[in-house]
Amino acid sequence: MNTRGLRSIPIYPEERACRAPTADKLLGLFDGVRRHRLFSNGQPIQMFWDTLTDVQRIVLDLLGIPTAAYGQ
Repeated sequence: MNTRGLRSIPIYPEERACRAPTADKLLGLFDGVRRHRLFSNGQPIQMFWDTLTDVQRIVLDLLGIPTAAYGQ
């Protein structure tokens, strides 16, 4: 966060800012993110992902994880 010039990110309820997020809080942001796979004759034919929030996108960017890992 420091190298990106971010003093905080809004991960608390009511989008309150957090200056030093813990791993538990960051991982918790992704608890509800789902991926669905559609199969036909036992073969996957399509995948669907939940849309990421802006905060989730920020966290992924800070961690160097491409949003493509979440189908975005």
